[in-house]
Amino acid sequence: MKRHIKSLLLGFGFVGLFTVSCKETFLDRPPLGAISENAIANATGVEGSLVVAYRTLTGNNVAGWYTSPMNWLWGGIRSDDSYKGTEASDQGTEINPVERFEVLPNSPSVSNKWRAIYDGVGMANIVLRQLAQAKDIPQNQATVITAQARFLRGFHHFEGKRTFNNVPYVDEKVTTTEQYQALTNDGNIWPQIEADLKFAYDNLPNTWAQLGRVNKWAAGAFYAKALLYQRKFNEAKTVFDAIIASGTNNRGERFGLQADFKDVFRGQFENGREIVFAVQYTTNDGTGGANSNKDAELTNPHNDGPVGCCGFYQPSQSLVNAYQTQNGLPLIATYNNTDVRNHESHPTNFPDRGDRLAFDPRMDWTVGRVGIPYKDYGIARASWIRNLANGGPFLPNKHIQWRDEVGTYYVAGGWGQGQLGKNQIIMRR
Repeated sequence: MKRHIKSLLLGFGFVGLFTVSCKETFLDRPPLGAISENAIANATGVEGSLVVAYRTLTGNNVAGWYTSPMNWLWGGIRSDDSYKGTEASDQGTEINPVERFEVLPNSPSVSNKWRAIYDGVGMANIVLRQLAQAKDIPQNQATVITAQARFLRGFHHFEGKRTFNNVPYVDEKVTTTEQYQALTNDGNIWPQIEADLKFAYDNLPNTWAQLGRVNKWAAGAFYAKALLYQRKFNEAKTVFDAIIASGTNNRGERFGLQADFKDVFRGQFENGREIVFAVQYTTNDGTGGANSNKDAELTNPHNDGPVGCCGFYQPSQSLVNAYQTQNGLPLIATYNNTDVRNHESHPTNFPDRGDRLAFDPRMDWTVGRVGIPYKDYGIARASWIRNLANGGPFLPNKHIQWRDEVGTYYVAGGWGQGQLGKNQIIMRR
């Protein structure tokens, strides 16, 4: 293109106008509406990029549903904790293959999750590149910014590793097309994940005024979790022991259990003493739901139930069975020997009240059972289930808003979905 324009100029006799003062570089201009990393390589720009890097934890803002660390598809459904729910064909090409362990690389659910992970990695790397060029950031502040960015990069790579196993590690030095093309996914990236998370653990403060930022103890918890995945149990225990002994949330409260289990999931107790790290969501903030939990839009009771859409992410029979106890202890090896009764299996003899075995009382704050009180909505009804034959008889519970949270932590969306403003808990005490 540049050679063609230059030849036109020569052909029209304009050589004298350009031989002294003009260079072809005037044709190389950055696209309008885009800001280069270099242009905002200063304290304000770096902090803004860091905020955007935190936002990548929501996943779906760049890549669609089932992409955030909520992992209702890649964790709950892929395990035996939940079923897809709704009808067989609804989101069938995206979810059914994952549930059946038949997923292929060209599945939309794979590409969406992959993109969300590496958008997060890429944004963390942008922060690190900008920081290296900024001249107005003191060294102690730069170290803390680096620790946050490296935590986010380590976190996203951790997500990639446990979702797909063989994934490439991408650091801030990878910038060109050739460098990206040279990346491979046949190496062990645990050492790099460990290094990022440990750097964050070693260099972050104990508390933050901004409650959603990662502190030392949250970074340490994920570092220890990465060690557990590698069966480095003694090393992990050392870190966990330190967190148990001294760890605090960003308010400076020592980690501990909420007095009432259900309060862990109440909006008024967000970022409380039991929460190690959570993705921050809000609603009714003037953004039209842009900062709400998009990944949870489909995962609500259907019809006349809370929200009314869309019936995905129904708890499995196996998960409910796991809440059976004997002498106050879980049935580690035999919990699936006897199914908890429900309105599908025993339509004239439900709900199961534990007349054969006792139940852990946390069950009914985790799973909705038809015939049992559901939060502050009264008795859960069979009509809340979209398709019993496909999704089973149980309802999601933990992340659903209470009736008294409507308007504060929940508003209705534009097409029947829910816009949930409660934080998504990623790790608890």
